[in-house]
Amino acid sequence: MVSYKLDNYWSKFTKVEPNPNTPDKVNIYKKLELTSNARIPNSPDIYIGKGGSLIVNGDNAQAFGKYTQYMNIGETSSSLISRCKEMTSTSSQFDFFIGATSGYGYWYYLCMPFDVKRSDIILPEGTAIAVRYYDSELRATNGASGNWKDVSADAVLQTGKGYIFRSSKEGDVGFPATEETHNAIFRSEAITTPLVEYAAEESANAGWNLVGNPYPCFYDIYYMDFAAPITTWDVDNRTYKAYSATDDNFVLSPLQAFFVQKPALVDAIIFQPAGRQINKTIDHSALAMRRAARSKQVQRKLVDVALTCTDRTDRTRVVVNANASDDFCADNDAVKMMAYEGTPQIYTIAGADQLAVNEGAHRSGSVALGMYLPADDVYTIAIDRNELGAKLLDYGVEVEMPYTFSAAEGYADDRFTLTFETTTTGINTVATDAKTDDAIYTIDGRRVSNTDKKGIYIQNHKKIVK
Repeated sequence: MVSYKLDNYWSKFTKVEPNPNTPDKVNIYKKLELTSNARIPNSPDIYIGKGGSLIVNGDNAQAFGKYTQYMNIGETSSSLISRCKEMTSTSSQFDFFIGATSGYGYWYYLCMPFDVKRSDIILPEGTAIAVRYYDSELRATNGASGNWKDVSADAVLQTGKGYIFRSSKEGDVGFPATEETHNAIFRSEAITTPLVEYAAEESANAGWNLVGNPYPCFYDIYYMDFAAPITTWDVDNRTYKAYSATDDNFVLSPLQAFFVQKPALVDAIIFQPAGRQINKTIDHSALAMRRAARSKQVQRKLVDVALTCTDRTDRTRVVVNANASDDFCADNDAVKMMAYEGTPQIYTIAGADQLAVNEGAHRSGSVALGMYLPADDVYTIAIDRNELGAKLLDYGVEVEMPYTFSAAEGYADDRFTLTFETTTTGINTVATDAKTDDAIYTIDGRRVSNTDKKGIYIQNHKKIVK
């Protein structure tokens, strides 16, 4: 009623009355927010369509018939934000738009908000679909290749787990929830996703978990209780990209899956409900700003390097932190997930590791850049963010940036070097007027759950030496 009365056209009518007939189905294509008392009566079927969003506040019960939500990886995906603990439906389903070019097309990385039987997935007529999971245990023992496995026809896709999908035809694919879990899509509280260790001899292969955004809405990663990097799949560029809540503004799409390597002292990712939103606009609250302030207590400087060919771009990051080790640490480093779908790959080389994020003291003032070039072509290296005064060397000779060069297909791990100025100090300041919350931080500003390992920690503005 309020929307009609505020509309430029409909407000010209002298009288606006509600339809006395109770609807059996409600379709939502714009934002609809219910106050703590307002509810949609009589449990109609609900469909939240392209660009629509539903926000439900308060504790009054809200019941639906069949609940269906349209989703995709773009800005037009719908969103549901439930702040009500008493939301239910008779059944729930999300319809995800899967694009395809000729034959099988793009891979989509999704995290289920409820359990889904593989055999219950609804496909457009004449469509075939591939569904795979990541075998993290195999990665720990056998390395980076050959770890995608087909989900069997009688398997259940589990809540909170990530899977990849590819369809033979473009269209909406239906994912109906199991009867036991269909109300999980209405969760209003913080959601904890456990992480598995998957011990391995090589750090690059340890602790890989494919998890994801558990909410049916966009989610700002600043609100995760998790400081380590995450690795997402960029559908448009067909490459993996690493982000961190400390250094990046990034919003997950509804149900978007991502990789993490489990840090030693972190057993789970906690998704705080404050991070939920109905679009990708960054709008940090006081909580997010406090987290950003904590990261600034440590002097960290970054350089982001991008490698482009035609319209495909990949990137890598170097972080200089005087208090960080140059050895691999899942708390702040990210191993490069390689993609071989026509996009050039760039990474830094640290011993035997190829890294997408390489944080350390780097007192030598340089790191080696490695690349995989998918074809004989012309490539461009550019620095997107440069807090280090970084310079690029090609076979030891400094070149101007951006730098365009021709190269043959294959790996180029012995050609390029990045040089930069290193930092000499760690924590610049300690805020003494901040609210104490008993949280524990390492000397380089990273939150941990305990002080089991030897080292120096900060808790409630006091130093703890173990």
